[in-house]
Amino acid sequence: AIATLKVTTTSLPAAITSTSYSATVNATGGIPSYTWGLSGNPSWLSINPATGVLSGTASATAGTTPTFSVTVTDSESPAQETSTNFTITINAAVACTGTDNDLLKGNYALMLNGWKNASTTATSAVGSFAADGNGNITGGLLDIADQSKSAPQSTSFTGTYCVGSNNLAALTLNPAGGSSTIFEAALDASDGNGHIIEYDSSGTLVSGLLRKQTTSAFSTSEIKGHYAFGLVGADPSANRFAMAGEVNFNGVPSLSGEDDSNDNGTIQTEETFSASDFSVASNGRGTATIAYSDSNVNYVFYVVSASELLMMAVDTETPPAIQAGQVLLQSGTFADASLDGVTVMGFEDLDMGNAPATPEAQAGLITVTTPGSFTATIDDNDGGVTTSVGLTGYYNVSSNGRMTLSNVTGCTGGCGTQQPVFYLVGPNQGFLVGTDGKVDFGTLTPQTGSSFDVSSLSGNYVGGSQPPVSANVDEEIDYVNAAGGTLTGTSDKNGSGGPSSSAINETYVVSSSGRVVVSQSGVEQLILYIISTSQVVALPTTSSNPYLTDFHQ
Repeated sequence: AIATLKVTTTSLPAAITSTSYSATVNATGGIPSYTWGLSGNPSWLSINPATGVLSGTASATAGTTPTFSVTVTDSESPAQETSTNFTITINAAVACTGTDNDLLKGNYALMLNGWKNASTTATSAVGSFAADGNGNITGGLLDIADQSKSAPQSTSFTGTYCVGSNNLAALTLNPAGGSSTIFEAALDASDGNGHIIEYDSSGTLVSGLLRKQTTSAFSTSEIKGHYAFGLVGADPSANRFAMAGEVNFNGVPSLSGEDDSNDNGTIQTEETFSASDFSVASNGRGTATIAYSDSNVNYVFYVVSASELLMMAVDTETPPAIQAGQVLLQSGTFADASLDGVTVMGFEDLDMGNAPATPEAQAGLITVTTPGSFTATIDDNDGGVTTSVGLTGYYNVSSNGRMTLSNVTGCTGGCGTQQPVFYLVGPNQGFLVGTDGKVDFGTLTPQTGSSFDVSSLSGNYVGGSQPPVSANVDEEIDYVNAAGGTLTGTSDKNGSGGPSSSAINETYVVSSSGRVVVSQSGVEQLILYIISTSQVVALPTTSSNPYLTDFHQ
């Protein structure tokens, strides 16, 4: 029997005002070939009758098109015919009138991680491009792992960008054979690195890193030494997944290492892995098939420098597991003395003990009292309820940088035995992965300075949010000026309601430890922790869907 003809495409990607648009509608059943038609469509949109490709230059007016119908007819006699209704969201192009485009110039790698349309569909991407300093992007490559797709995607792209005087950049990326997508980035003044988010109404909520590349490191032989890494995402069932570990690259195709992973509360401890096919192409894109005890996973790497890579799983399982993050060269030898002085800790998780599960974010200070013992003060926002705790305990650092905690006391309700595991990059720096059902993931960063006061937070800062733990969590790009206890600037957010921008006008008080309380009209809004006078991490205290935002000068 001949299968019933049906359109398999369920929705169409968003368009950008006054920008070329392309999307393909697909069908199954009947007898190919198919003939495609449109009715009720906006005047700018047409369809190729032989291929089902929709194309045109989108309307100059942002909004949503009226509902229109796509009809497909097969070659059967008599023919089958069916129709499906669609709309297209049209996003406004991001306005940018700045003249600082030369701040984004050279070769860049990017990493994005988050959710697509719903908390049941995780997605991530890594890639690279060249920016000419005049607003043009060329040579773009993008690898995408998406749980709405049956296989990893890879595409080339071009684009345009504009950098404002506040170091916030609007980027429009034009993938080959696809529709344009808008991103926004915050660029550090010191080196052009920064954070990046998708900033449109497509329903894709991703955030991540933008890193300027050193092209002389684009070869397998340049990647050698011991590295620590941290990856976060979701398993094939969209449950939260995180991993941290260490890996030895030899400057040749072989690599080996170990990791600790947490898949929705299922823990793998000191799991070893290896690969024999690691290679980096001349464009800085590397690949490897990594063998674990129970499976093989394909990974793609984009080289930032000989000391940093951006890494993502390109799992062929349907739907795929999502894993994306950083790989950083370790420095020095490791022992308990590798943790010394004061360290800023920040991490996010999904509290499965609540119904429904609530996003949770924590930030605080770890102070070493003697080698092997510590105290900590941590602020915790769990679904909008913020508390502060003081901890004490012991830690042990192995020679490969793996650090564990023990005899921790001070947690509300008792700390138990499910303490996070750390893999150190260097003194007071590393990645964190939790060992309970919340699946904590975050970082340690050494604090520089002491006896902080209001002058320790001064000047212009730009920042971006860490990857969202669920589709309920916003993504954010910010510019702020700190002066004498007052913060002013702009916050651009993207969430379930689409992009929005708001002014920042707040006050702050700095304690000598580097803990900063930020208030608006006398009501506490944020707690900041000073990492150095040029870097802070921010934790919201009132948001019911909290996340951490990293700020740099």
